[in-house]
Amino acid sequence: MLRGWGRKVWAFWGISRVETRGLLVMMPCAIIALAVPFGIRWYDTKHASCSNSKQLTQALQALRLQQSARRNSRAPCRSSNTRLVLDINTAKQQDLLRIQGVTRTLAKRIVKFRGVLGGFVKKQQYQEIYGLSQKVRQHLAKHTRIDPAFVPVLLSVNSASPAQLSAHPYLDRRQALSIVRYRLQNGPFCNQEALRAVWLIDDHTLHRISPYLCWKSNSDK
Repeated sequence: MLRGWGRKVWAFWGISRVETRGLLVMMPCAIIALAVPFGIRWYDTKHASCSNSKQLTQALQALRLQQSARRNSRAPCRSSNTRLVLDINTAKQQDLLRIQGVTRTLAKRIVKFRGVLGGFVKKQQYQEIYGLSQKVRQHLAKHTRIDPAFVPVLLSVNSASPAQLSAHPYLDRRQALSIVRYRLQNGPFCNQEALRAVWLIDDHTLHRISPYLCWKSNSDK
């Protein structure tokens, strides 16, 4: 049956068996010849995309290294060096960032509390700084010092107004009013013991606030 169909094809196209066999041999060659340029083009495209991908990866890695180097150059040195000791009453925010665990927010908070307080007179006051973990307080105590000759900002107990007294974190408004009322009724305070007579001023409050009080009035200057 196939031979019958073959004879019909040969008769229709007017070609012989030898020509048919030659055509069958040439057809694969022609297909290969047509496919080779497309294959070469596909290979070049694939190779170029791989090369571009590698170049892109290398460029991204270089960019990450540059960004990391910039961050390291801008960031303060957070060294655990035991020789690092800062004066807590003169250190700036940027200096405090060198202490392990101290962030920019905490450094700003430390400096702000120091200003409101009038300066630190003992390291136990670090416990009163809001937001410091126990570990950060330990690092802060380890890498800071308080100059023995340091004199805090003094508050004149014989001339300060209730607002000025209550602005200190160790005195509230009621205690400040009690001090001023007692002063107006009984005269100026001469020493720490005289302040014990003021209502609402207990021993704990007196012990905390006494380093920040001055017993001279404006008339004594």
